[in-house]
Amino acid sequence: MRISVELIAVRSPLVGEGGALDVEDGATVARVLERLALPGGESYMTIVNGTSIGPGDREDAALSDGDAVTVFPPIKGG
Repeated sequence: MRISVELIAVRSPLVGEGGALDVEDGATVARVLERLALPGGESYMTIVNGTSIGPGDREDAALSDGDAVTVFPPIKGG
């Protein structure tokens, strides 16, 4: 199945800043983050079709064909 991925303020060699990504049927948000091989091991924020998916829910958050996944680092400030 194919999903769209938008990366904000981070890059992945797999999709650059964004684009289509082919994943296996039943792929989860956790699996997609693993495949993206994002740098630094930060706890990235994830949004699927406009809904935030927290770190504790990523293993169970199955994706469907056509889903839009947005990934960005946590917002930091001082």
